[in-house]
Amino acid sequence: GFADSLIAQSSRAGIPYRIVGAISFYDRREVKDLLAYLRLVANPADDEAFLRAVGVPKRGLGDSSLATVGEAAARRGQPLLEVARAAGAIQGLRPNVREALNRFAALIDGLRESAVTWAPAQVLEQLIQTIDYEQVLAAEGQEGIDRWENVRELVASAAEWSEVVEPGEDDSTTPLERFLSEAALMSANDNIKGIREGVTLMTLHTAKGLEWPVVAMTGMEDGLFPLARAEEQDKGLEEERRLCYVGITRAKDKLYLSWARARRRGGELRPGRASRFLQSLPPGVTMGSSFLMSSP
Repeated sequence: GFADSLIAQSSRAGIPYRIVGAISFYDRREVKDLLAYLRLVANPADDEAFLRAVGVPKRGLGDSSLATVGEAAARRGQPLLEVARAAGAIQGLRPNVREALNRFAALIDGLRESAVTWAPAQVLEQLIQTIDYEQVLAAEGQEGIDRWENVRELVASAAEWSEVVEPGEDDSTTPLERFLSEAALMSANDNIKGIREGVTLMTLHTAKGLEWPVVAMTGMEDGLFPLARAEEQDKGLEEERRLCYVGITRAKDKLYLSWARARRRGGELRPGRASRFLQSLPPGVTMGSSFLMSSP
């Protein structure tokens, strides 16, 4: 999640970067799921987005039901969403399937009304709450909890986007449409391979055994590093502290450690508190609200 905010900020600032050992933020299942909803809201004729969104969460719509809807759409020359609105007229569908399709279409139509004036982050929040996406992911165990962090980062990224985006030249373009356009560009940039120059972004786990002249460790805040849930796990804080040491010792010449006085968590701007790990630094390295250490 936090690393993905760095990627978003690098893209907006025009800073070239390389991602090592990571899946593109926009290629992650939970992000693609929610963006599929938003794409369908922005363009009701996007059948690809319909097929992805309608399966999240599971609505009792199997392949045969969706195939029947697809056949009806082909016969009528209509998008899948339009056919779903009139699911009661489709022969061969069970009553519960028709009801599920009607509810899904009503959800998309409601979000579209909101998206005319609402910021993208607000639309996302309404969507997440309506489909109870947090509980959907929580049912997957620890992996789902990790995925939920990425969902909150997507909302935070959308909220930050609203603060810096320039007004659209075309007054008919909604904020959601402009946000999706930028997300598509950032996704394309994430998938460009072979970039030699730029900032190298990676996790601490990936950095083991490597070193660079200059290293920057960002997000040095309690709740982020160490993670809030680390205290709930046996030896969780010890593992986090060990990872911190790994990061610190990657730097040959200079090491930058930074933390934010306030950071978006989800759609809210919350105060930050310096990581307890910074208290173990040698005296005299504090510089304002950031830290700089020079190797001997």
